[in-house]
Amino acid sequence: LEFVYDISIESCFSSTLNLSSLAHNIYKTMVADGTSFSNGDEVQVTHMSLNLRTDFEKQRLVGSVILTLEAKKPTDKIILDTRKIGVESVRLVSPTQESSLPFNLKEETKAFGSALEIQLGGGELKKSGDVCKVGIDYTTAQGDDCTALQWLQTEQTADKQHPFMFSQCQAIHARSLVPCMDAPGLKFTYDALVTVPSPLTCLMSATRTGKFPCRTEEGSNGEKGVTYAFQQKIPIPSYLIAISCGYLDSRSIGPRSHVWAEPSMVESCAYEFAETEQFLKIAEDIMGPYEWGIYDLLVLPPSFPYGGMENPCLTFVTPTLLAGDRSLVGVVAHEIAHSWTGNLVTNETWDDFWMNEGFTVFVERKIMARALDSKLAGFDLKSIIGYQTLEEVVERLGSKHDYTCLHICHSEDGGIDPDETFSSVPYEKGFNFLVYLEKLVGGPSVFEPFLKSYIQEYKLSTVTPMKFRNSFERYMLENGVAKEIVEKVDWKGWLYSPGMPEDPGFDRSLLEKAIKVGNAWAGKGPADNLKWDKSDLHEWTTDMTVLALSQTIKDAKEAGATPDCAAMDKAYGFSNLVNSEVLFKWFTLCILMQYEPANEKLVQFLTRQGRMKFVRPLYRALFNGGDKSKDLALKTFQKHKSGYHSICQKMVAQDLGL
Repeated sequence: LEFVYDISIESCFSSTLNLSSLAHNIYKTMVADGTSFSNGDEVQVTHMSLNLRTDFEKQRLVGSVILTLEAKKPTDKIILDTRKIGVESVRLVSPTQESSLPFNLKEETKAFGSALEIQLGGGELKKSGDVCKVGIDYTTAQGDDCTALQWLQTEQTADKQHPFMFSQCQAIHARSLVPCMDAPGLKFTYDALVTVPSPLTCLMSATRTGKFPCRTEEGSNGEKGVTYAFQQKIPIPSYLIAISCGYLDSRSIGPRSHVWAEPSMVESCAYEFAETEQFLKIAEDIMGPYEWGIYDLLVLPPSFPYGGMENPCLTFVTPTLLAGDRSLVGVVAHEIAHSWTGNLVTNETWDDFWMNEGFTVFVERKIMARALDSKLAGFDLKSIIGYQTLEEVVERLGSKHDYTCLHICHSEDGGIDPDETFSSVPYEKGFNFLVYLEKLVGGPSVFEPFLKSYIQEYKLSTVTPMKFRNSFERYMLENGVAKEIVEKVDWKGWLYSPGMPEDPGFDRSLLEKAIKVGNAWAGKGPADNLKWDKSDLHEWTTDMTVLALSQTIKDAKEAGATPDCAAMDKAYGFSNLVNSEVLFKWFTLCILMQYEPANEKLVQFLTRQGRMKFVRPLYRALFNGGDKSKDLALKTFQKHKSGYHSICQKMVAQDLGL
């Protein structure tokens, strides 16, 4: 990432209290995005009108998009991002006539797809502020070649009655869904018409504005199709376009929320996510009014590769959250927080992904601590788990690895797909940076009003570290924080230094209790207080069980530890639990100890869901666990890979050297 005037971002952060007008000019004119071909510095998409039809037989979308474009400077061309999209025609759209436009689809690159260059040539965008519309007729690639979409056969769904389709556009997969300027720093509004087979339901990251029968797109039951209409009035970046189509039912879970799922799951989903409105109200108290109108949840089939995706108006979540006791709903609090940090205020480039995720983790933990009003499930315990997760990632990558920095340059080495750099680093290291800042300036009573002010200052816009620093320093100085306190922040160190941040010193009292049990399970501590039955974990939260298992795993890697997986499984029934977080840690221990009786349940866990948080580390552990374990990893993946999302397939294949 570079700034105009040939001033690097690192040099900007090496000075103290840089509040000069030069700094403000720099971030206002920053346009470079190493992950996009688009000429967003010359022209911007301000609105997108989609008209699409689902083709389940060929597993593709067919249709058109009309882009409303506004010039930032004179230009005779538009450059869009695409990936394996079939462009049939391009035309200039005007109230009186349409005319064809010449276009050139450039050679494809592995990381970023292909640039679509459209020549205008008629003086449509001859000065700043000029507006024109360009229409593109296109088809997406079929099946997994369209990396934004996953098409599920009927038998891959929960109810096994109809096929299913859903999207995942973050980070740079929107370009395989629609020709666009696929950069988070460029926002636009959109509307859409989508025709699907009856009786399927279509949902998008927008407000539903209509539904009417259509004479095309015959359904599997012989009925004609249905067209759904949507509108998103708040500008969003391309990665927040979302679409889903399946056999769905819904239940109201609040005055502005429904949960959507396959009919067999919808009641359990409604129970699990009944606290959604409470979380929304707490988030509003911290960050200001909720701007998006509705907040719905869609529980996707198990192959969804993430815990959740913060699509505006329609959060996607994984069914691995359905523990039956609402113990894993922190993911929903996380996605709700994104409605402000990420969706309203967005990282300008993927180089600073921590500005989405670090802020969101910070707010998520505040929401959960207030909602549960319990030290057991409070801020510090979850923060300790996050810190341990960060330690594991830094150990795996190496403490000097560039991907352990908060700022990661994606334009080096011919271009780096943000999927390649995805880890817990932007989440947990970013979170710890904000915890450090909050403690430095005097705690939540000082920092939370600043956070609300920051959100209101940049809502509907994008942010960079420089913008954040300027806002932070200006606010703190104007509100009585001493200059010498504000000057203590080592911005360059936090952003560009690899490795672990300093331990923030969270309350460890509950952690110590979990550690003692974990040590006892590993045979490295006294087990006098253990009854070796489920009463040992009475009134424990998921977090405490995860911490205890994490300690056992840590001990098991050291000499002298002798975890008895058979005794643990008999006592606590870990292999038969529903809670995915506990299962993940349990199977990690089983792989480490080569406890083969758990392999059947392990394979079931690996193949009944595709959440990368669980799938990738378990496959890696198997692959590195010896010849028999490696063979199990390879055979399991090869047999079941078609059931995973294309992003998950790609990343696991790399993990396994395939």
